[in-house]
Amino acid sequence: MKVIALLVCFLLAFSSCSTASTQQATSIDTSIVTETPVQPEFGEELEDSKGTATSEEVESPKEPAPNPRNDAYFNDTLFVGDSIMEGIRQYVAKARKEGIVLGDAKFVTTTVGITIAHLTGHINDDIYYTYKGEEAPIEDILISISPKRVFFLLGLNDLAMGIDNQLTAERYFELINNTKKLLPNTEVIIIANPPKVNSSWLPTYVKNKEFDNDLISDFVEKIRSVCDDCNVEFVDIHASLCNDKGALDDSMCRDGYVHLNDEGARVVVDTLYKFAEYK
Repeated sequence: MKVIALLVCFLLAFSSCSTASTQQATSIDTSIVTETPVQPEFGEELEDSKGTATSEEVESPKEPAPNPRNDAYFNDTLFVGDSIMEGIRQYVAKARKEGIVLGDAKFVTTTVGITIAHLTGHINDDIYYTYKGEEAPIEDILISISPKRVFFLLGLNDLAMGIDNQLTAERYFELINNTKKLLPNTEVIIIANPPKVNSSWLPTYVKNKEFDNDLISDFVEKIRSVCDDCNVEFVDIHASLCNDKGALDDSMCRDGYVHLNDEGARVVVDTLYKFAEYK
């Protein structure tokens, strides 16, 4: 009896788009977007004359097809960060006027120098995120939104204050575990910090005069290890943004320091999409 193989593939899709509020100079993007297709995995079935699958006849499982614009992955996602993340939020808000970008992900960011030390209670000087028009602890915001996954991008303000790399990495460990306990069904993902431009100039508000790319690179490796220890994923935008000198290109920086312009933020968004290709 001839073997008949049936292969059926269903294409499903969904996506929508909005954002969350931020402190002080941060604006809110609440645009709504339409659906976009997502490619599922393939399944197959092969039977012999006795109605059972045989090892000689069954092909190896197919690898899932990559989805270079997997916006559905970013639905019900929250991005939390400092002024670096705020630059990314601004870029996404503008890009969403042309179409779907990062699904319906929301952003909680600030232009004020918030640190991991603030979010873990080691510094208490009344710096908070603003959510729905009111200042609120990050724990309250996370509970209110209860996202499927949360991406954190933090730490450079800690280093700029002169807080030790290892101590800051340990506090990141604390923040990750606090978030897991608070929202056990929420996936936590850490985004690496960008490099700074290849210049010794620092803004006057940077207390740590040793703040440079060697310091940043060392911190990135420390938080990579923290992610391994915490069993959370790590998105390496640092590698994506480094030029051949291990620095942020001037063409991707808005202030001659470390903050990303739209071109730099575009690289971050592209890196996030690459991370989500097989999710």
